[in-house]
Amino acid sequence: MDIQVNFVTYDAERTISVEDDILVHSMVKKSILKREKGLFQSKWFDYRFMTPLEATSVYIDDFAEISRWIYAREFDRTRAEHIKFRDSKAVLQTVRNNPDRDRKAEFSGFWVGRQIADMIGMPYPTFIELAMTYRMRAWKQSFLPRSHQLYDQITIEKVVARWQELQESQLWLSKHPAYLTGSYQDLPVQRAYHDFLVAQARSHGDTFYHLLDHIAEDMITLEQVRSRLTDEANISLDQYL
Repeated sequence: MDIQVNFVTYDAERTISVEDDILVHSMVKKSILKREKGLFQSKWFDYRFMTPLEATSVYIDDFAEISRWIYAREFDRTRAEHIKFRDSKAVLQTVRNNPDRDRKAEFSGFWVGRQIADMIGMPYPTFIELAMTYRMRAWKQSFLPRSHQLYDQITIEKVVARWQELQESQLWLSKHPAYLTGSYQDLPVQRAYHDFLVAQARSHGDTFYHLLDHIAEDMITLEQVRSRLTDEANISLDQYL
């Protein structure tokens, strides 16, 4: 029988198996795990319904996919198609079967990298691609950076600066179905996403065009938009309806 223990996330109660809980605590330092509580309100919206282990598994899968693309770009496109970049299933199976020092360092590196992406509020593929790209500029090895080699201070400063530019140049939207209007349950994370949508639209040109597009795509209702606008802005919005 698989025993379950409760794991409280940002706005909902989740479960994590005792086996996985023991695994995480054996592989990641307690001081690192303590950072999790503050990350649920800063991480990118797609990951706010996940436990830290689930989010780290997604990060590992994204790391493998981006690594293949970076390897093809930087080294050998043909060879990249045949290199086996380990996904989360393979990584977790390895640390369960052979939790040696190197495997612990690798897994902890994935965990910390994911935490930094959460702290910045970035989608994992974007974070990994930028961090690896900037790291490669001073990289002299014939292999790609490891999981723990993507978050030196200089690299992260560059990633944060580029992320700010990307937010200013395009709209970023969650793909999680929990943020569609048909799934709305007035959860704190859903209200936070609506706040984000309106604030993001207002920071770009064609604000009302973007807001009406979000309404048409069932991301937010007209009433939810109006409640986040000033009276003056609502009068302006009326002209687009």
